[in-house]
Amino acid sequence: MIVRLAGHDGADADAGSNDKAVMTDLLAAQQKATEDLEAIDRAITDQQEQLKAIVNKLASLSSKVDALKNPAPEIAAVPPASPFPDHTTAPPVSTASTARPLKHTPLQKQKQAPRVASPSGPISVGGAPLDIAPGNPH
Repeated sequence: MIVRLAGHDGADADAGSNDKAVMTDLLAAQQKATEDLEAIDRAITDQQEQLKAIVNKLASLSSKVDALKNPAPEIAAVPPASPFPDHTTAPPVSTASTARPLKHTPLQKQKQAPRVASPSGPISVGGAPLDIAPGNPH
């Protein structure tokens, strides 16, 4: 029995050193996997930032293309003068020495375009020439 116990103690010592080697290998593999996952995470973060930059540039270019397709109406540099006075501000205060009589300017009437006289005589509807001379009924 003593032989068996001595042989059994040697087998347990071999198994314990083997377990330590396996445990060291597992810890090294776990460390490597953690580093690989961190590298992948950094790569994904970089790609997401690049994607955001591309999306922003695409939106900017898209709005520029839309602006070129649908040009905005040109805005006049000076707004047209209103024929009615602006009563929202107070009139300027004048002194007696610089006061001049105000000139009254009547509103100008808009000129109307002359009316075009309606044609008299034969009218070509389809574009065919008309050879009807006046006084020569057809």
